Amino acid sequence: MAQALVSEGRLELSTNANTHSTSGSGASLAETPRRATIDRLIATYRELNMTVRPLAETELTREGSDGSVHDIVNKMRADELRFAQALKERLSGVPSVDIQGEDAPIIGTETDDDTTVLLISQFGTARATTLSMIQGISDADWSAPVEGTTSLADRIQSLATNDELQLERIRALLGGTAPVGIGGSVR
Repeated sequence: MAQALVSEGRLELSTNANTHSTSGSGASLAETPRRATIDRLIATYRELNMTVRPLAETELTREGSDGSVHDIVNKMRADELRFAQALKERLSGVPSVDIQGEDAPIIGTETDDDTTVLLISQFGTARATTLSMIQGISDADWSAPVEGTTSLADRIQSLATNDELQLERIRALLGGTAPVGIGGSVR
């Protein structure tokens, strides 16, 4: 069984046979398209921790032409929670019950006062859940169509691509002056 752990701003994945750590420790898994996608998902959380978490909340809530960093991270958190839930439903075959509709809170404790640091933490927890489930997907399920010709791998790659687009928006709002982690460069 795979486990994803979030600790001190690092996200580590471990399985019975292998460990992949974003901090550079542990044995590296073979480079495959699947591993590359997983690494992209991990890089998102790492970049949020390295570039966004250390900044003042006033800077993160400052409105720009594309909203605020806080708004983008809030959407990323909501999208990740929904993705993790949908993946769980897909893998378990058990649908979740929609009690309050689409406008209902995702976690149930959200407030307008949630800080960006809290949103990043919740994003990281949801991402760790997603990564744990991804580690357990068989090769057959990974490439099997889930809707039309779209595979689970396609959906997961789309999630990683969306992350990268959101990180680009964050970099643009920060003016490229913040240190940048994996996946980007200072502009």
